[in-house]
Amino acid sequence: MQEKVHALPGGRRWVEIVEVDAAQWSRFLEEKGAPPALVAAARERDGSVNLEARPGWIYVCYPLDLTRDELRMGHFTIVLTPQTIWTQASDPLPDMDSLGDILEEDEHGFLGEIDCVHVAGALGVASMGRTVAGTLRTRDAVDKLAERFEDDADSVHYSEIRALRKRVLYLEAIAEDQFYAFSSLMAVDLTPFRGTSQREPLLRRLQVDRHVSASLDRLERRVDDLLQGYEMHQQRRTNSRLNLLSVISAIFLPLTLIVGIYGMNFEQMPELAYPNAYYICLGLMGLLVLLMLLNFWRRGWFD
Repeated sequence: MQEKVHALPGGRRWVEIVEVDAAQWSRFLEEKGAPPALVAAARERDGSVNLEARPGWIYVCYPLDLTRDELRMGHFTIVLTPQTIWTQASDPLPDMDSLGDILEEDEHGFLGEIDCVHVAGALGVASMGRTVAGTLRTRDAVDKLAERFEDDADSVHYSEIRALRKRVLYLEAIAEDQFYAFSSLMAVDLTPFRGTSQREPLLRRLQVDRHVSASLDRLERRVDDLLQGYEMHQQRRTNSRLNLLSVISAIFLPLTLIVGIYGMNFEQMPELAYPNAYYICLGLMGLLVLLMLLNFWRRGWFD
């Protein structure tokens, strides 16, 4: 287990805990004097949203999008005390390093009074970067697939659309859990953890959540429209094939009737004695086929 410490104004600290498993993380919090409920939450984390508030302590854990080649969910944990904030993520978050540098380099107080609630809100926005990036990647994928569908609908496969819809629903679930975590945090008495009465840092985080959720809602509707368009296209293809089969069947019905009549073994069939009767019959059959094809074409069966 490694600790990366960032000094904050007012003697406060933000400590990043890296390369740690659930047992080490819970044991670390226990050594710091965390209440048993927080220690148990750290030990039993499963990536779902979890909030525990005790006097002088707040524990919040929510899922993160760690998708690379395939969907993979991680977690991010924030533990608040009046003077120290600890964070622990299942994967390194590059945005955290830049945030730490900004906070440490604010020697002249340009950021104003920074307390643990401010840092928690900033950390929430930084950790939301994974979900935002995943949403933007998914939007680009939906745009490209929609463009392909417009250009050549036959080149789009059902599995591609289903995979995109699965990704959108996955991101929606993460965004909803993160929104629930920070909206629940807003309901907690944060007075011991901040030097001001403002909740603007958390409100900014919730605004990002709402924006991402709205974007994902639009993406879900677009993917559903794409799926509906694909199903309609497949239905049109099926109908076209059935139309072709119907035309072929209709053409061969009268021909089959003629063949059936002249295939009967009657002794008296005058047509059989006519000169060139065979060629006349073939000509009539061919003319009948042409007339039927012309009729189907005029009625739009080949459109």
